[in-house]
Amino acid sequence: MGLVGLAALPVYADTATSAVAGGMKRAGHFFNKENMTEEQKVELEKKMEERQAEASARQTKIDSAIAAGDYDAWVAAAGTDCPLAEKITKDNFPKFVEAYNLMKQAREKMAELGIEQGEGFMSGGFMGMKQGFGAGGRGMMNR
Repeated sequence: MGLVGLAALPVYADTATSAVAGGMKRAGHFFNKENMTEEQKVELEKKMEERQAEASARQTKIDSAIAAGDYDAWVAAAGTDCPLAEKITKDNFPKFVEAYNLMKQAREKMAELGIEQGEGFMSGGFMGMKQGFGAGGRGMMNR
């Protein structure tokens, strides 16, 4: 998946909500498919695939807007519900793009050193950055 933290997209949230409301039980982060009918399983898989496609398309637009340095396209792609939209303005967007690019470079350098995400890098404490850029524990470097 793309640099989803940039948009802090709640794409999967309503999948879980609607599935639970529809009688599909959850066990932890995964749906307990043992208690689902075949029809419910097929429906869930279809919805998850649709959500993934939507998230991927949206992330592509976000990535393109950042690469182009196009604030208006970024806002349109990220949406007004993006927590970063409250902090990133047209005036400070170039600095945001610079930070984004520096973080990509840092991730690449750490990977060269054999340090991957989840090993303290951009996952809750590396260099004093609680969760990278983004919300809900999904830092912008979580790809």
